Parts: sequence; C-alpha cells; structure tokens
Amino acid sequence: MIDKSLINEDYSFTITNEYGFEVICDTLALIENEDNPIIIYTDYTLDKDNKFNVYVSQMIKNGDSFILETINDYDSIPEIRTALDNIWATI
Repeated sequence: MIDKSLINEDYSFTITNEYGFEVICDTLALIENEDNPIIIYTDYTLDKDNKFNVYVSQMIKNGDSFILETINDYDSIPEIRTALDNIWATI
C-alpha cells in the first residue's frame, strides 16, 4: 500500500526520461484506484500544437520509490477523462 501522505497535487518529483536525463515533473491530479493511485502529471515539454504534454500513469510502489506505469486507455477509468477535461480547461 502506498503511503498517501507522500503524494499530493502540489507534489513535484524527478523522473529519468528515455534519454537518461533527469526531468522535474509536477502533479496535476491524483485519482484513487484500488492500491495503486493514478497520477496525471506534466514535464512541461510541448507537443506539436505547443500544448504541454500531460501523462497518465499508475503509481506502483517499488521499495522507497515509485514506478510509473503508463496508462493509454483513458476511457477504461472514467475519472481519468473527467480529470483531464478539468486540467485542459484550466491550462
């Protein structure tokens, strides 16, 4: 079980991207989902339309850290679509 006090919507964290660079990300939303919460976050890179890239991942506890397992099927959990709609309306 993940210690929920370790994560919140004001939380910034560092990941290592696919090129081996450390990147600071900010949490945009958290969704409760059984034992592994879902995090929606950005690394502030831009897509081809000059909008921030937003990622959706399930947080899997791995020792003292987390593994972010990408979720691509946003319709499988309706709360994801709702959270994304709210995020896009504000940024």
